[in-house]
Amino acid sequence: MCVWTTFSGTQGCIFGVLLYSVGASRKIQADALNPNDDFEALGRVCTIIDIEVNMTISGGRDNNDVTCEDKYTYSFMAGILGPYTSITETKSQPGRDGSCPVQTLHLETFEKGQVVDCWRIRDGKGDVAWWYRCGNKPHCYKIFNPEQDVKAQKSDGTSAMAAGAAAFGVGLVVMGICLLRFCCCDFRQPRPMSAVLLPRYQYAYQHPAQAPAQGVQMSVQQPGGVAVGVPQPGVPPGGVQPSVPPGGVAPGFITRV
Repeated sequence: MCVWTTFSGTQGCIFGVLLYSVGASRKIQADALNPNDDFEALGRVCTIIDIEVNMTISGGRDNNDVTCEDKYTYSFMAGILGPYTSITETKSQPGRDGSCPVQTLHLETFEKGQVVDCWRIRDGKGDVAWWYRCGNKPHCYKIFNPEQDVKAQKSDGTSAMAAGAAAFGVGLVVMGICLLRFCCCDFRQPRPMSAVLLPRYQYAYQHPAQAPAQGVQMSVQQPGGVAVGVPQPGVPPGGVQPSVPPGGVAPGFITRV
């Protein structure tokens, strides 16, 4: 379990670093853009000639919390040049009673036949045109202010950086918790003790009633048949200890075998 948790935490950290790097790169690039230097303002010279609308609904059928979206794509003329296509503009609003109206939402910014302001990429700036949202690259005529593209790109970069930092933080916390559990719990578990082989003893016991008058004597026979006596209560100093026959066991003695 801890191994899988550590793996998930590592993946979260890696994903967080990658996402943060992408967001930082995007924000740095957006900071380097200058719409006023990159685009030439043409003024109110572009005319909307057509509007394409696509309706979408997000949310399950059993869920009343649905969102109705209209996606507008404008076709326009830049003076006598064109037609050109704009980027897709998305407008949305919550549905009612789990459904969306059959007709469009009519949330478009421009109307058909309307004359609007437009911008064109400056000569020699074609390399930066790819960083702007243009529906007609490489010409890059725009009916939306290019400053909006820079703001949107900065916002996306900041959001990606925040999400990457959050993912990295969560992954780091998960790994830290697992490491803490390993250090504090696993090392405190009892370890199996090595077996200790104790010498075997053969016991011979003489009942006190059968012992000599001078008392009961118990001894341990050492190698070579020599019995080392262990005085017991009732044995007077200098008492006589029973002898041990060779290879035998004397009553009242403990002999190791």
